Amino acid sequence: MIEEQALGTGPGLRGRAERTTAAETTADRRLGAIDQCLAGAALARQPFPHFIVEGLLDPATLEALLGWFETGAVWSVQNSSFYSQHGCSNLNEILPSSSRAILGAEDLLAIQSHLERLFSVKLTDRVYIAAHKLLPGQGIGIHTDRPYRGSETHRFLLHVNRAFEDSYGGHLLFFTRNDPGAIAQIVRPVTNSAVGFALSESSFHAVNDVSDGVRYSLVFSYWTVDAEIELDASPPRGGADDRTPEIRGRYAAPLLELLRELGADRVPHSQRTLLDHLVGCAAILERWGCVEDICKAGLFHSIYGTEGFRTALLSLDDRGALRSRIGERAERLCYLFSAVDRRSLYEALPLPAPYRARVRGSGEELALGLDEVHDLLLVMWANALEQAFTLPVTQEELASMRDELAITKDLLPDGVRDVLARELGASS
Repeated sequence: MIEEQALGTGPGLRGRAERTTAAETTADRRLGAIDQCLAGAALARQPFPHFIVEGLLDPATLEALLGWFETGAVWSVQNSSFYSQHGCSNLNEILPSSSRAILGAEDLLAIQSHLERLFSVKLTDRVYIAAHKLLPGQGIGIHTDRPYRGSETHRFLLHVNRAFEDSYGGHLLFFTRNDPGAIAQIVRPVTNSAVGFALSESSFHAVNDVSDGVRYSLVFSYWTVDAEIELDASPPRGGADDRTPEIRGRYAAPLLELLRELGADRVPHSQRTLLDHLVGCAAILERWGCVEDICKAGLFHSIYGTEGFRTALLSLDDRGALRSRIGERAERLCYLFSAVDRRSLYEALPLPAPYRARVRGSGEELALGLDEVHDLLLVMWANALEQAFTLPVTQEELASMRDELAITKDLLPDGVRDVLARELGASS
């Protein structure tokens, strides 16, 4: 449910600044262009704080980025209740942590520094970067991206297009209110132009449908220090009052020992250890009143690895051994959590049971009964919710989770549905 590229712009990135003399020349030219461009930016206050600049990147960097978007990026369709676009799944290939980086650590630090100056804020060292592609017929409806429960507070958007004419569409629109006729600013997505703006309850914006050509953009999301404090102070998911996840079932002690034997306490996961995450997930399921088999499944849900977390502590050849330790129902849920292609499951939910979903990777079809899907959705949502406030959450991710809740809510217990709606800011 969360698929963004996360970076910290603190000491870790600063420490990767060593390069050869030739590379220094390239980096200096790139950084110089960014500094010169943003130094001349002026903040407008209406309809909400924003600025627009042109010529952010030097020509070589711009061409390298555009060329990678056209030939190296892996794109997939992302549809929501208010947008249709393509997202990039391999953006980390060109970010500072990669040997093939197109943007450097110093570039990200420079952009952040200018945003702090222009908006008179202090930003955290956390930045999320996403790449979007819009084809004819795709666009984004009016919304605010109002900061909610630790979501981003400021955004910086770079347009990267081979060519643009106004007849192509894809304009970024700013509104004075939630009304298609209340346009206050039209931002043309001219290549190498950039826009920065503060998010609030009044930051109504949209992208009108693309009618021709391809619209590429690079989107940077930032958090103010105050937003980070709110994120860190958020209570644990699932309605508990204490902040330390704890599982109380009689099954806990021997299974926690098994997870430690498998190394779960030494595997990194969502800025903690995998064991921390697994315990947190099981604790949420306990608080929701789930039966022991479902709680056990929560404790071992990613044991075989998942599409987003490839580290498997056991292989599928070990299914029998795990079944003997946690039971048939719990192990089956762990397998389904790892194997089922989520999109195919969601597509099947409006149809009567049994639900037919594809096995991720092989395309094999599985038939799932109503009770089995009910149990699987509980584990999936406990997993998503446990991570949602441990990691920074973008508005795009929140929107996606709200859409998934709308698809699955009729198969969830009323109390669980209400918790999820409250935490995600969605209607139940």
